[in-house]
Amino acid sequence: EYVKNNNHELIETLIENIAQMILKDFNVEYITLSISKPGAIRDSKDVGITITRSN
Repeated sequence: EYVKNNNHELIETLIENIAQMILKDFNVEYITLSISKPGAIRDSKDVGITITRSN
């Protein structure tokens, strides 16, 4: 729902916000998330990022 209702220019901002929400709302010690955006750059399959965050 968060992804549908919010607009982010950068996937880095999106993934950081999601990670912080999960850390807070689910009281987890750490999280690793990956996200990709197919077709973000012409002539490439996709662009992606993986982050790990902890409390």
